[in-house]
Amino acid sequence: RPAPLATGPASPDPDPDPRPAAFAAPPPPPPTPAPMDLPLVPRPSHPDFAPPALDPQRQLARAVEHLRLHASKLAEQARADALEIGFLVARRILELELSTGPEPLFALVKSAVRKLGDARRVVLKLHPDDATQVETSEARQRLGLTLLQVEVVPDGTLARGDCIVESDAGVVDGTLATRLEELKRGVAAALGAEDRP
Repeated sequence: RPAPLATGPASPDPDPDPRPAAFAAPPPPPPTPAPMDLPLVPRPSHPDFAPPALDPQRQLARAVEHLRLHASKLAEQARADALEIGFLVARRILELELSTGPEPLFALVKSAVRKLGDARRVVLKLHPDDATQVETSEARQRLGLTLLQVEVVPDGTLARGDCIVESDAGVVDGTLATRLEELKRGVAAALGAEDRP
């Protein structure tokens, strides 16, 4: 006679998912790295758009030419500055000479009158303080003006040491500004002659 079937509660199934392990759910994906953590990979440049390679000798020639032009500009500026300083010093020296006594003024007047050549009538314009020094007979004799008909005219627009000599033969501008301008032109002409090959 067959044994009676057990009527108790059924035991739980130890493996509720009978699917094989190959069909199990995949693991969660790893966290996406932040944008700053991504490695920088250089983009390959297209050979048709690549910048042309510069010849090293050409680069060197360009650099040398640039330096040469820059040095030339600096030299010209330095020379101009030195000349300007020289003219300022010359002006100051002339002003100091005129303040020491009448001799520089007499020398200037004699030189200006001599440039007029055979003029017999002369109008001498001077600063009022200088005019009083030249109007004396002793001063006229020292200046060699005794044989000339000289009219001394005080001119308040002139500076001490300036003189303008007028005659029928022409006009001589003996002002300090004009003398310095003539000096500048002479120096510029000399420097221009040196620069020419």
